[in-house]
Amino acid sequence: MTSLEATNPLQTTQTSVEILQCVAESGGATLMELDDHVTVSKGALYNHLSTLVDLGLLERTEGTYRVDVRVLALGEQARAAIPGFPSIRRTLQNLAMTSGEFATLVMARDGTPIVVETMAGELVEQHWMSVGQELPLATTAAGKVVLATLPEERAEALMREQTSHDPESLLEEIRTVRVQGLAFSRGTFQDDQYSVAAPINSDEQLSYVVSLTGPKDRLHGKSLQQDIAGLVVSASNEIKRDILS
Repeated sequence: MTSLEATNPLQTTQTSVEILQCVAESGGATLMELDDHVTVSKGALYNHLSTLVDLGLLERTEGTYRVDVRVLALGEQARAAIPGFPSIRRTLQNLAMTSGEFATLVMARDGTPIVVETMAGELVEQHWMSVGQELPLATTAAGKVVLATLPEERAEALMREQTSHDPESLLEEIRTVRVQGLAFSRGTFQDDQYSVAAPINSDEQLSYVVSLTGPKDRLHGKSLQQDIAGLVVSASNEIKRDILS
C-alpha cells in the first residue's frame, strides 16, 4: 500500500464518485439508466444523486442528470495550481495557432495521462480530446511518452492489458521514445488521428506531455516527422522553462 492510498476508504464516497463519472461519461442519464450501471439499490442511488445535486456537482432537468457547470470551477482551480500555467496556456495556444492543429497539454499522474488543457488551431474541425479525459497508454502519442518513463516490466504489462497489438514491436517503439524524446501515434487511437508528443520533465521526472493532433491527410510523412515534431519539441522546451521559472 502506498502512502496515497486510503487506509479505510469510504464506500459512500466511492459510490458518489462512480455515479458522477458515469453521468459525465454518458453526457447525461436518468435514474433508470444509472441503475443499470451502479451496484447500489435504487433508493440509495436516488439519495446519492440528490446529494450531488444539492452540492452543485450535478443538475437535474426533466428526470435527466448532467454534470453541473459549476464543476468547471474545480477544474480551473486545479489548473491554476500548475506552476506557470498562464504562460503554459499561451505557449499551447501559440502551438495551435502556428500549426493550425489541435494542441494538448497532458499531465502524467501515477502513470496515467490526463488531459489538462486543449487549444484548437484554425484548421481544426474535430476536437480529438477533452479536458479531464484519461488517455490510453498504448495507443496515443502522449500515452507512449508516459510508458517510456516507466520500468520496462511495468510498461510491458500495461501494454498487454490495453492493446491487442504486437507487444514486442510496441515495446521496441517505447525504447525508441526513451532515446528520441518523441512519440508518434498513427491511427491507433482514432482511425483518422495522427499525433506527435514530447515530454516535459522537471526535477528529472516526467511532469507533463505536450502533443499535437490532426487528421492523417495533413499529419504524415515529413510534415509529421520533422515539421510538426519540431514545433512540439520547441513548445515542450518552452513549457519546461515556464514550469521551472
